Amino acid sequence: MNLDEILHVGIITVNEEILFNSKFQPFIKSWKAEESVMGKITPSTVENAPRFSSSANEIKNIIGSASTIVCYNPDYVLGFLRNHGILPSPNATINNMIQDFADSYPHREWNDFYGGYQYQPLRTAAKYYRYDWESHPNDEMANAFAINYVYQRMYCKN
Repeated sequence: MNLDEILHVGIITVNEEILFNSKFQPFIKSWKAEESVMGKITPSTVENAPRFSSSANEIKNIIGSASTIVCYNPDYVLGFLRNHGILPSPNATINNMIQDFADSYPHREWNDFYGGYQYQPLRTAAKYYRYDWESHPNDEMANAFAINYVYQRMYCKN
């Protein structure tokens, strides 16, 4: 039985306009402190939040109409959304930042088991490109802004 649930969705444009930002109340009511999400989402922070289903159509419209989807790990993120019937347009460009960064990171390490370079966490990519995490220190949207920052440096060469 898969107990993974969507606890937060944050969607921004490449110009950092927030299109969607909400936490969601899971069906599981409690979990261990060490299982907090990014150290920020705990049972008490989502106890009064809406259920994911209340925003699914809005998220579906945003994702379905996007011409480009920027995720650090799209297989993981889009897998959660796909489980709720939320799919990008078949014509959308989906950047696989985690793979592209693994291939280009100067300190990369080969992984024989997977036959490719070891994936690096977002924090490593953000540090490499000198992202200032303090610009969004206590915000669930911090990852969205960091992903956009890394995206701009990897693909737009700012």
